[in-house]
Amino acid sequence: TWKVGLDFQVTDELRLRATRSRDVREATFAERFDQAGGGANVNDPLFGGTPIGITTAAGGNPTLRPEVADTYVVGFVYQPDWLSGLALSADYYNIDLVGAIGSLGFQRVVDDCQAGNQKLCTQIDRDPVTNQITRVEDLFTNIDAAAANGVDMEMSYRTDVDFFSNQQETLALRFLASYLGENSSTPSGGRTTDLAGVGQLPEISTTATLNYNVGPWGLFLSHRFIDETRFNVRWTQGIDV
Repeated sequence: TWKVGLDFQVTDELRLRATRSRDVREATFAERFDQAGGGANVNDPLFGGTPIGITTAAGGNPTLRPEVADTYVVGFVYQPDWLSGLALSADYYNIDLVGAIGSLGFQRVVDDCQAGNQKLCTQIDRDPVTNQITRVEDLFTNIDAAAANGVDMEMSYRTDVDFFSNQQETLALRFLASYLGENSSTPSGGRTTDLAGVGQLPEISTTATLNYNVGPWGLFLSHRFIDETRFNVRWTQGIDV
């Protein structure tokens, strides 16, 4: 693992920065050895997507290999002379991960098997008579490839104000924004699934805070925005019902 970076102060107002790194992570003991059984429902594509109750196995896999990632970050910081107290920054990041450690989820194991991933089909047991799914195994695995990229932005402004005479006053504003362009994974022999804008991974999120202090008093306001997301990444609008 290694990392190299560069800072370049172009002018008194503008600074450029960039980093390139090789990052690794070994599987934890839990990811290697902890396993648990349980139950779940999956939609069986061989029976028209009918929900079926199954037994499950999930958890550790002692054959996991370390994750290896190449990470690139490029950004800037701008602090203009024409407005003291203002600072702007933005950073673009791109992460390519090989051998990512994760679990696919029981439904995705079934769906990707149906899509042609024979390796995942070995993790599914079917009743020899009815051919219905009875058990699905979803152990941690080296998913093979994962990628993420996006932009993080920040704006901050701090200044002294004079709304009330004979009082010490400060006003501070901070705005954070994040854009997620991609967060994808590709299992060995399977299809790429991009989760940017799905579930708990919105494409756009922002946080804004305002602090005003006068004498012994303080006022704090906060606003948070989370973009809408899709519930099901495999849903095709106008086709799936």
